[in-house]
Amino acid sequence: MLTEDYEKKFLNWMYKNTKLSKYSQGRYIGAINKISYKVLEINPEYSSIEELIKSNQAEKLINLFFALPEIRSFNDKGNRMYSSAFKKILQFQNDQIK
Repeated sequence: MLTEDYEKKFLNWMYKNTKLSKYSQGRYIGAINKISYKVLEINPEYSSIEELIKSNQAEKLINLFFALPEIRSFNDKGNRMYSSAFKKILQFQNDQIK
């Protein structure tokens, strides 16, 4: 799960930098929090989802995660909201580095 501080920063970034509705922003946070345990289960070298997102391997690891057949199926049933949420948080993290 995202820490409260990181979540607030991400929400603020989405508000300022995307055209997502508040409802969609909340859904993205929920999606990340819902599957972050599974992402970390597959990548046990990271102690938190934020640590993984901040790593230089984040995009590669997230792409590999969503390529897994059971995760791809789950993501497709959710209209790819889960992968979209992770793409947004990776964009957010990249903007934080600039």
